[in-house]
Amino acid sequence: MNLSRLIKEPLLHFFIVAALLFALYSVLNPDAMRSEQEILVDQARVTSLSTQFERIWQRPPTESELQSLIDGWCGRKFCTAKAWRWDWSARTRLFVVALHKR
Repeated sequence: MNLSRLIKEPLLHFFIVAALLFALYSVLNPDAMRSEQEILVDQARVTSLSTQFERIWQRPPTESELQSLIDGWCGRKFCTAKAWRWDWSARTRLFVVALHKR
């Protein structure tokens, strides 16, 4: 395929226009490429999770147990936020959280 025929190809024009629109959108909306949701785990939350663990098990959690508690909390928070974003009922949100526990 020679170059003059390739330049006349409509599919190539489509891809070029699409790439330019994507680049323009990225420049005009820099926050659009970010994640919709960031879950912040502050020291107060870590202390709360650790205290709950100590109340149940009568000992402080190990590093891996604490990391597992934080991961579980983030997962529940993510599922609940997604359910709210989809405007699900309260019963469905509880189902999502219960399903995540499995």
